[in-house]
Amino acid sequence: MRRAVRDNYLLTAALVLFSAMLVFADDRGAPAPRVVTITVDGRAGGPQTIFPPGRGDVVIEYDAEAHEGLQFRYKLEGFDAGWVDAGDRRRAYYTHLPGGQYRFVVETGRNGAWSGATAGASIVLRPPFHRTPLFLFLCVAVVLTMIVTAWALSDRTRS
Repeated sequence: MRRAVRDNYLLTAALVLFSAMLVFADDRGAPAPRVVTITVDGRAGGPQTIFPPGRGDVVIEYDAEAHEGLQFRYKLEGFDAGWVDAGDRRRAYYTHLPGGQYRFVVETGRNGAWSGATAGASIVLRPPFHRTPLFLFLCVAVVLTMIVTAWALSDRTRS
């Protein structure tokens, strides 16, 4: 009889210890995220890729080690004003992103508490030629050449 009572106490103690481990495991914080792939206009690249001009349709996939109860938030520095709450979704979508340099940052959390551990990736989208400083310079040069040519021709016809 005493042995059965002692075994019950041992079993109860083991269950309480196991339950405490489960509770504290959730409170340890979320694992660090990682950026898996970046795809721009159907072209896959890494976290430091320079993408050619295109439509600017960007898909960024990210993940973390643990999956249960994990929440994500992200922001694209240079585009987003603040954090975007993604819930448990593991993809970020941007359409018609203009050319430029951006930094994508993703953070994990659990139960509304953010871990502070982030992962990031630099994204460089080259702008189309008509949106470059060289194109603007060439347009100004052509207009100035036309003005000077028109002035020279009109001055010639007056003489």
